[in-house]
Amino acid sequence: MKMKKKKKKEKKKMEEDAIEKELHLQVSVLRLLDTQADYAIRMSQSQLSNKQTRESKNEQTTNKSD
Repeated sequence: MKMKKKKKKEKKKMEEDAIEKELHLQVSVLRLLDTQADYAIRMSQSQLSNKQTRESKNEQTTNKSD
């Protein structure tokens, strides 16, 4: 009888450990995705800023030649 209880406890503990590991993996993946999203946002903002700078310089050049 005691062996059955002990086996059930061990099985439950193993299941809990597996769930905990899975959650840790999911958290890690979400952190990576968040980091990638932040990087993509910064890159987009940088590209937009560079584009606006080029357009501004082009307008200044066009205005000087008029």
